[in-house]
Amino acid sequence: MKMLRAGLLATALALLPSAALAQGAVGPLGLPGTGDAGYPAGAIPQIAEGTGTTAGATATLAGVPSQFTYLCGLSVISGTASTAININVTSSGLPIQLVWVLGAPLTAVGTTGELLTVSFSPCLRSTAVNTNVVIAAGSLGAGGNNQTVNIWGFTR
Repeated sequence: MKMLRAGLLATALALLPSAALAQGAVGPLGLPGTGDAGYPAGAIPQIAEGTGTTAGATATLAGVPSQFTYLCGLSVISGTASTAININVTSSGLPIQLVWVLGAPLTAVGTTGELLTVSFSPCLRSTAVNTNVVIAAGSLGAGGNNQTVNIWGFTR
């Protein structure tokens, strides 16, 4: 019986590497564009950040000739303002316009604005090749502080 268990264990261990390869080989270090870093093969990852105070903040994924731009996610911190206000977070360069409304509280020590985080699966494709995808957070006005927009995606 022990001999049978040992034989089964040895066979199972011998099959592990081939089972792992059957699921798709992982490239070195999860290199972008290899299909194993969370992006499709041939993709060129992009990230962009914009920070703002009084005039708002914008982040742009730059268009590339002969390629579409894909938005996979965004994160916006509304910031704070001298008067508690709502700001619009909007998109451009996509087939639909996305709009969110976030509260920007009164600027005070230890106060931060609302956080908006959105992931898209599948990622959203730009309206045409060589088109920028832009996410903009509205103006905080006088006394605005600590607004941040982060976006990520790829071109392909």
